[in-house]
Amino acid sequence: LAKKLKLPVPVPTDPDSVAKLAVENGIVLTYLPEGMVTPLVIDLFAVGAAVAVEKHAELAKLFNEDEEYITFTTQEEAKLRGKDFIDSPPDRRRIAEAARMKVSSAHTAEGRIALLLNSLGVDNE
Repeated sequence: LAKKLKLPVPVPTDPDSVAKLAVENGIVLTYLPEGMVTPLVIDLFAVGAAVAVEKHAELAKLFNEDEEYITFTTQEEAKLRGKDFIDSPPDRRRIAEAARMKVSSAHTAEGRIALLLNSLGVDNE
């Protein structure tokens, strides 16, 4: 699998290298801390990566599961879902493109500032 995806060993974890691998391979299996969505996952969506992530309530509030990213709950399910992603480039591209479009239209700097102001109780009309 690592050979098919052209992954270096050990697999890098710094954001720039991860994003580069995402672009080269079109898929990223990632971890999100409980209770938050990291900027890295938004960046991965923005560059057109197909993202597989452990089932995550906060991400599901921002993106549509199985339409804009895929999820798993166990290691075995992660392997199966990842294999499906690899074996089905059209589905992988469709999901990645849906997430990319969502980021480009809904997750803008202006939208993030408005969300922050709203969370602070500031009327930004």
